[in-house]
Amino acid sequence: HGVRITHIEGKAPALQVHYVAGGTRRVVEAATVLLHADVIPNIQASKSLRLDHDWDPVRHCWRPRIDAWGVSSCPAILVAGDGAGIAGAKDAVRGGTLVALGLAARLGRITTDQRDSLAAPLLAARAKERKLRAYFDGLFAAPEWTRVPADDATVVCRCEAITAGAIRAAVRLGAHGPNQVKAYVRAGMGPCQGRMCAQSVATIIAHELGIQADQVPTQRVRPPLKPVHLGDLAAMDLGADGWTGRSANETLLHAPFVEPTAVDRAKLH
Repeated sequence: HGVRITHIEGKAPALQVHYVAGGTRRVVEAATVLLHADVIPNIQASKSLRLDHDWDPVRHCWRPRIDAWGVSSCPAILVAGDGAGIAGAKDAVRGGTLVALGLAARLGRITTDQRDSLAAPLLAARAKERKLRAYFDGLFAAPEWTRVPADDATVVCRCEAITAGAIRAAVRLGAHGPNQVKAYVRAGMGPCQGRMCAQSVATIIAHELGIQADQVPTQRVRPPLKPVHLGDLAAMDLGADGWTGRSANETLLHAPFVEPTAVDRAKLH
């Protein structure tokens, strides 16, 4: 309790954890060290689909802009779960149910009155939990040192073993965004495609430039979003219809959907 880890030395299973407690510096030995500061949404899919996103000033991250029914800036694409914003496992399930109810109403399988009636207890539970969530988000906000490492030797991009110092050096050379930093030092170019480090890279850039993190451009997302074996790609049966001459993103962006009425659209927003 009340501990701040300063650094970790050595290699497993002989690690040394250096920390400060009550103003006193201490060291403890450990075979394994697990650190957890916070969780942010994985927005690679929603960014790849060019959906609108909003900055979350509490969690210091981006999240897709959606309404109560999960409808994004592209009406054909709905977002639910942790990808829509971190609010806990139970709320992620609620989000999926609300998306299903909204979609069922849009397709005419249930009436809007039925949708609203079924959604009412879910929305009430969500509002109640999110009030408590706001308290915990403020109480246990991730400290700045987890977002902006003070030590230049701290590895930020684990795939490519790129340190905070290398990222800062790239910024001083003129790389003022994650895409330029990636070109300069390969941060975000590994198998995870920036899933683990893109936000950290952007935050370090902002700190180095003396600007807010939401003023830094987001890293361009390139498929595949996760590593895929070539054999798996070759074995995919995509079908001939709907794919000819289009990328997967274009196919999703042009997917057919039922246009909501003016009344439905007003309720959605």
